[in-house]
Amino acid sequence: MAINLEKGQKINLTKEHPTMGKVTVGLGWDMAKSGQSIDVDASILMIKSGTSREDQIIKKGLFGLGKREEIHHIAPEHETIYYRKKTSNDKAIHHTGDNLTGEGDGDDEQLLVDLKKVSSRFDQLAVVINIFNAQSKAQSFGQIKNAYVHIVDEAGKELVRFNLTESYGQATGIIVGEFTRVSDTWEFKAIGKGLQVRNIDEFYNEY
Repeated sequence: MAINLEKGQKINLTKEHPTMGKVTVGLGWDMAKSGQSIDVDASILMIKSGTSREDQIIKKGLFGLGKREEIHHIAPEHETIYYRKKTSNDKAIHHTGDNLTGEGDGDDEQLLVDLKKVSSRFDQLAVVINIFNAQSKAQSFGQIKNAYVHIVDEAGKELVRFNLTESYGQATGIIVGEFTRVSDTWEFKAIGKGLQVRNIDEFYNEY
């Protein structure tokens, strides 16, 4: 029986399912009301923890008078698996394709993950969704309902499910959940954090 996670809860997948090999990360959603279709994209961010930083840049002011400081967030070492780059360099993750409308039953998008093959360079896999061209189309996750993520094993058995039940209002991106490598095991945590992002790269500001 699948374990239903609430926001903030986590599970050690390896300990719960010692023989687990490849898994499918499936994401689904429905339109809250009829109208213009919304293109929601699912992606996985492969992240090396502890490699992000903030750099302080000091620049001269106008006409060389005075100085101003800017703080720039430097993203961690990472690799992004999404509809334009469907397979990770280590061949551990594969995006099965982009669903442009979200129509149909079952998962709208899927990513196939072999946790045993994930490069030792990365210890975190963030599952995210964002709306393509959200700003220009004036779209947000407030127009979507019944969003969920679930993890399914090779036999098709659902291991974990997280239903995103809260209202995401004007959010254009959501960090759905995170896989984290702990020693030689993998944990999964339900995040459900809504953000306003213009593209996938802006998710890295959270890491």
